[in-house]
Amino acid sequence: MNAEIDLTYEIINLISLKREGEYWDFKEKHHVNKADLLHDIICMANNRVDKDGYLIFGVSDTYEIKGVANDENRRNQQGIINFLKSKKFAGGIRPTIELKTLEIADTQVDVLMVKNTNDTPYYLMEDCFEGKRRVKANHIYTRVGDTNTDIDKSADINHVEYLWKKRFLLNKPPLEQIKKKLQYQSEWKEQGDGYYNIYNPEFTVSLEYDDYGHPEFYSFLMMNESTSYGTVTLKYHGTKLYVQKRSFNHVHF
Repeated sequence: MNAEIDLTYEIINLISLKREGEYWDFKEKHHVNKADLLHDIICMANNRVDKDGYLIFGVSDTYEIKGVANDENRRNQQGIINFLKSKKFAGGIRPTIELKTLEIADTQVDVLMVKNTNDTPYYLMEDCFEGKRRVKANHIYTRVGDTNTDIDKSADINHVEYLWKKRFLLNKPPLEQIKKKLQYQSEWKEQGDGYYNIYNPEFTVSLEYDDYGHPEFYSFLMMNESTSYGTVTLKYHGTKLYVQKRSFNHVHF
């Protein structure tokens, strides 16, 4: 409930700004054309500010709250999810959305939240069209300032580069990068008393065992009866990013 209250306050604040922005867009009514809906969702999913995007329905071009109670084109969350599932996205990775209905100024406002992820850029492998509107395959759309990439164009190369860097965490500090890489055990190869990432060898994990240490109590509850105690050090080009003393319930990383 608190999250919904926080979202309501945020949307009210955005409306009060009387302008659109990098991650929010106002619509008086839900989309008539599904290609336009898809284009807006992709642009928000690929926004440049690393935040959830908001398509706010029920607010006019003059920032007057009209509401959506009588909108004949109004959609529900499952309908939008099914629509996205029906489209062929690159890698099978689709934008994640959530539709919220808020009570603002004694009327209902729908907020389509397009979740911020590192799976950018989102783009299609097949055209999606309705009428004269066509979302093109292999075109990367984004949102810069308060403006979406035109539906018949692709984003400028610097924006495309940013979105690919975001996917591979190249716009994040090294510690966040290595934490992400640790989720994929197959990317790590054992070397001496540690491991290195086979794709980015500058990221390493060293394990220093302490024969005289005392394992944490929870280590004795683990399935592997062999328990060691030592220090895990995450490094980038030899620089220590993170150091932690802990128990190991197996020898291998």
